[in-house]
Amino acid sequence: MWRDLRFTGIAPLAAGLIAAIPPAGVAAAVLAFSRSLPFIGILGLVVTVAGAPYAWRSVEPVAVRFLRVSPVMMLADRVDELTAQHAGTTVAQAAEIRRIERDLHDGAQTRLVTLGLSLATAEKLMETKPDQAKARRPLSYLRKRYR
Repeated sequence: MWRDLRFTGIAPLAAGLIAAIPPAGVAAAVLAFSRSLPFIGILGLVVTVAGAPYAWRSVEPVAVRFLRVSPVMMLADRVDELTAQHAGTTVAQAAEIRRIERDLHDGAQTRLVTLGLSLATAEKLMETKPDQAKARRPLSYLRKRYR
């Protein structure tokens, strides 16, 4: 906004004076022809035609100079953009870590509890009925099931 206001104040002086030459030539030609001064009227038309191609060329350098984004503003915009990207990446990474933790917790915990119960059962059977404990084979059962 400040750049626009500054350009609005400077443009009439920097580019407006040069851009006013062709319209001034037309006005001078109309006035001269209406007062029967053909030499001045022709001179006004020549000024108009000769100055028209160059009248707005001064606007571009002035506009570039006063409307262009400064390097500091470009850097600040880039920092804001990278900060937003970093925040988004951090949130996505944290969500992925929570998902992995949940999967590890749910899957591994179930397997470990099952293994613990099977081993506890096998230990008790080994004390009382060793033949039946060998026949059950709890570890091979778990290996087949959870591969």
